[in-house]
Amino acid sequence: MKRSLIFLFAFFISFNGFSQARVIGTVTDAATKEPLIGAYIILKKDPSIGAVSDIYGNYKLELTEGIHELVFKFTGMMNNTIIVELGKGEEETLNVEMQPCSLQKVDVIVGKFD
Repeated sequence: MKRSLIFLFAFFISFNGFSQARVIGTVTDAATKEPLIGAYIILKKDPSIGAVSDIYGNYKLELTEGIHELVFKFTGMMNNTIIVELGKGEEETLNVEMQPCSLQKVDVIVGKFD
């Protein structure tokens, strides 16, 4: 009985592992080609599922098979949205270059009124 339970537990874990797919890659600054540390990669339909890039700009995101819309975010950069289709047990590499946001110049007039 004990062996049967161990076998079923091991089978369930291996079966569940194959139903997962993975997206990996690097997030970099398009202008400087430097890695972006701390970039957010989130699933658009469920922002609670996501990853953060490491010190080298690398990330790894475990997802189920299917079509997913990923949003890449970093302060001072424009958000990137990429659609990826993943098969069962597939690993997809997505390297993303993020463009800096351009800030519009605003004139401020300071005056003294008596």
